[in-house]
Amino acid sequence: MKYINTALLGLVFAAISVTSQAAIINDASGSSFRDNWQGVVGVNFQINGADIDVNALGFEDLGLDGLELVQEVGIWDNVGTLLASVNVPSGIGGILVGDWRYAMLASTLTLLDGNSYTVGALVNNTSGNGWTDGTNSTLFSFDSSVLGSGFVGVYNQGSSLTFPSLNGGGSILRWAPANATFIPTNAVPAPATITIFALSLLGLSLGRFKRQA
Repeated sequence: MKYINTALLGLVFAAISVTSQAAIINDASGSSFRDNWQGVVGVNFQINGADIDVNALGFEDLGLDGLELVQEVGIWDNVGTLLASVNVPSGIGGILVGDWRYAMLASTLTLLDGNSYTVGALVNNTSGNGWTDGTNSTLFSFDSSVLGSGFVGVYNQGSSLTFPSLNGGGSILRWAPANATFIPTNAVPAPATITIFALSLLGLSLGRFKRQA
């Protein structure tokens, strides 16, 4: 009985803690890619409708088979202040979600509704970590929680993780080597039916235990 109650409690806590999570950028629809440039490549976006809590940053894993090198990824506010950064591990050490491998932030980062931000990654010439580039084609789409902001595709040439401030294609979402996962600040826990079911089982189990005692 002890083990049953422990398992049910685990189910209850899991059901309560699970929330709807999404990524700022959806999976690519094209196959053009490159790894022949050195600098930071990023995407501008604006929060649309409600604050969101970013909990991880990621780098595109084209083959879904791991990264050749560690990848630096950062997120900036609209004046170029670096708010958070991670090192996505090489190989399959990062958490694979969709087309990106992620590293968790030390703490969640709240992005405010109506404000603009940039997520970008330091890409390395011939590193083996290719990233999708559609030239003049839109290959990605934003989650409904965000909108493209100003020059959507941005970049900055160099060898360190600096704010990518140069226009790289107007409003075309042609690349997205970097991404971020988030939870809306007003997210609803997992479906109530799961929680109610788990609590009901726990109550029945405890009741049975008392009758047997």
